[in-house]
Amino acid sequence: MPLPQNLIDKASDIVLEWAQEATDKMKENLRTRLKRNSQESLLGQSIIFDGTKIDSDGITLSWNMEDYYMFVDLGVKGVKNTAKTYGNFSFKNLHVSRKFIKSMELYITRKGIPVRQADDSKSMESKKGIMDRRKAMAFQMAVSVKKKGITGTKFYTDVFNEKELQALADRLSDLMGEDLEVRIIQNIKA
Repeated sequence: MPLPQNLIDKASDIVLEWAQEATDKMKENLRTRLKRNSQESLLGQSIIFDGTKIDSDGITLSWNMEDYYMFVDLGVKGVKNTAKTYGNFSFKNLHVSRKFIKSMELYITRKGIPVRQADDSKSMESKKGIMDRRKAMAFQMAVSVKKKGITGTKFYTDVFNEKELQALADRLSDLMGEDLEVRIIQNIKA
């Protein structure tokens, strides 16, 4: 039996409200757990709720975020394994790719990490010298990340857990007047 349109509209409002709360919780978890109170991380900025679709088969909610969210969420074991992780991801060796080094160079630039040796106005340093030093610093940072690993934040899994999904199911059950089940079916699109 199809649901009346007014119930579908009310359910949609409830789901949208819950989805916005979930999005805000994920961003807040990232801010506090990455210790970046002053600014939002690139991952936090990338979290976008794409909307909802309600039909007779169920309710579909979609979020888009950077692909590496699962590594930040669950963590990655380092070669020396000093990071606290919640998943099975691990670095196997200390080899760092050019792409990894380039991302570290961009991180150095974005964060404004100083790469000059001296701030003496009498000695002019060549642009090539600064770029070489930045590349060396990026390489060392990449190796350090692979050695130590990435500590998991659980910014995502703490929002999409049994308790939070039950809260959504309870809200919808109150509206519908019957018990509902909420399940996560995760699709990762490349």
